[in-house]
Amino acid sequence: MVTRPKKILCVDDDVLNIRLLEGILAGEGYGIMSARDGETALRILEEGDIDLVLLDVVMPSMDGFEVCRRIKNDERLRHIPVVMLTALTARTDRIMGIRAGAEDFIHKPFYEEEVLARVRMLLKMKELNDRLTGAYDTITHILAYGKKTMEEFNPLHFNFSATLEAMIGSLLNRSCGSRSAPRAIFIGTHQSKNRWSCRLYRERTAPPDAWVQSFPAGAIDSVAPSDTLPVYYGNSLSDASSEISATLEAIGEKMGEIRNFVLSRGDDLCVCALNYDNMVSSFEASVLNSLAVQVLFLNNLSRQTRETGEAFAYTIHALARAAELHDQNTGNHTIRVGEYCAALARGLGIPEHQAEALRQHAQLHDVGKIYVPAHILRKQGELSRDEHSYIEQHPVLGAQIIGGHPRFAMAKSIALHHHEHWDGSGYPFRIKGEAIPLDARITAIADVYDALRNQRSYKSAFDHDTACRIIMEGNERTSPEHFDPVLLQVFNKISPQFAEIYEKLHN
Repeated sequence: MVTRPKKILCVDDDVLNIRLLEGILAGEGYGIMSARDGETALRILEEGDIDLVLLDVVMPSMDGFEVCRRIKNDERLRHIPVVMLTALTARTDRIMGIRAGAEDFIHKPFYEEEVLARVRMLLKMKELNDRLTGAYDTITHILAYGKKTMEEFNPLHFNFSATLEAMIGSLLNRSCGSRSAPRAIFIGTHQSKNRWSCRLYRERTAPPDAWVQSFPAGAIDSVAPSDTLPVYYGNSLSDASSEISATLEAIGEKMGEIRNFVLSRGDDLCVCALNYDNMVSSFEASVLNSLAVQVLFLNNLSRQTRETGEAFAYTIHALARAAELHDQNTGNHTIRVGEYCAALARGLGIPEHQAEALRQHAQLHDVGKIYVPAHILRKQGELSRDEHSYIEQHPVLGAQIIGGHPRFAMAKSIALHHHEHWDGSGYPFRIKGEAIPLDARITAIADVYDALRNQRSYKSAFDHDTACRIIMEGNERTSPEHFDPVLLQVFNKISPQFAEIYEKLHN
């Protein structure tokens, strides 16, 4: 690890005093900067990364008390320790220095041992304070990111990988140049048995290395109760206890050299920060613990969102299957219509998450047929006018079944409008053009294509080419004017995908 030498600013109008201080301090490896007046000192402080100020009290123009006050009143500089160098011995002078914010005093003439002892002590205090402040700021950043995630949380569009990448990326980029920051962060989330989904995020690198790995038994398992997240840290692999050495070896196969580490893990999660520039300590462990808790929360949220989504999809599928109970020769019709709709949506350039939502919701387009008597749905031959009227009620009935929950808004729109025609000749409301919702216009083409491909009481099944020709050119029942012309062009372009979907799902 390469560490920057501590930088000390010596401020004194007497060049001999500055030379004396430089002689004492340079031998200890400190970086020395000097100024002979207060204005110059303040300018150097604003421009440079100074760790300590040795400040003479009696100077022309601006005395040491005023310089010290300005340092301590500046939010950017107040953390820098100030040692006042003075030949003044009066109690009032010491009180003025304390009120100005000085951390310590060295009386002139000063002695080498005293100067070095006080400098070492104050630099150590500053380093601890800097690390504490850095840890606090980073933890605050992590918590703020978690709060922002929850404020913007949308269960329909939550993406664990993208959210995690953004959080880790912001943390690494925010810490660039900080000595108390890792060069890489490893995240492992449990999938099943010994299989873990692994991501390795590196400083200034995106996206992360991602892989699925079967770790040896015990290599990454929890070593503590599941309701805790123990943290381990060390400044070399030799510091790793037997409980975590296998974990670090597995990570090292992807990471390469591991100089130091901070690691936290539980039953379903392993978080490891690697290769800090400084020695790691309890400060870095506290930061990693906060990060691990946030990642664990996001992982649990992702799992619950996924389980809720799966339950939602199952509910849609079950309800759609119920609608097909009395329909003849339409096996998998609702599933195919959903797949056709997703293909059309992608062809139109609709985002993937919206295409996937359309795939699910379109399966409920005929749910209103639950209310249509079975003898009508199963009747051979032409339907009577009254029977047609009954059939034409199923869009409204479907919307009533689906109800008003926001999660089912798209399904309701599709169920209600998928039999409307672009030219206004459809039902139940005879609306036309773009007054028909886009999701319903997409479903209309998908539904007609699948109906043409399957045998019905009033027709035989058509092959793919015939079904496409009827949609594009029309016949006695179907007209191209029934459909959105833009969607017709998309359908014509991607129709081979419809054939593939039908062949895959027609049984």
